[in-house]
Amino acid sequence: MTLTEKAAYLKGMMEGMSFEPTTNEGKLLAKVIELLEEITVTVEDLENQVDAIDDFTDELANYAEQIDDDLTDLEDLVCAEDDYFDDEDDEDFEDEDYEDECCECDECFDEEDYDGYETECPICGKTVFFDDDDDPEDVVCPSCGEHFSCVCDGDCAECGDPCPVKDEE
Repeated sequence: MTLTEKAAYLKGMMEGMSFEPTTNEGKLLAKVIELLEEITVTVEDLENQVDAIDDFTDELANYAEQIDDDLTDLEDLVCAEDDYFDDEDDEDFEDEDYEDECCECDECFDEEDYDGYETECPICGKTVFFDDDDDPEDVVCPSCGEHFSCVCDGDCAECGDPCPVKDEE
């Protein structure tokens, strides 16, 4: 039985008991029943509003779930692209000495301030710089990636420089 039905039942009981609306008790019961009917209508309106809010909340939850799914798909797509580029870029940095090598541009490298050594790559002809931390028997050209030795073998006719091996003798 709904609140409206219960309020109507009580009103019918009051009328069936032949209360006089002119007596003090009759006036009081009539006002109580009237108040009860108003409260019942207000409660039913509030229940309808709560039902509407529940429906709207369910719609919002479904919409939020769709947005979350779309965002997950987008993150997967973006992360997959980032992973692709990261893997591709990582191949360029596999050589552990890469960070020590320079591109030899004027902005990040000044030959005059360099305290290391320089030589010419026998493969590509580019200037290669290295210092005491590098192994002179295994110098890596940053341009072509070839490994070569800078240890003097005493055949200075090939390089044209004064021979340090003959000067020490």
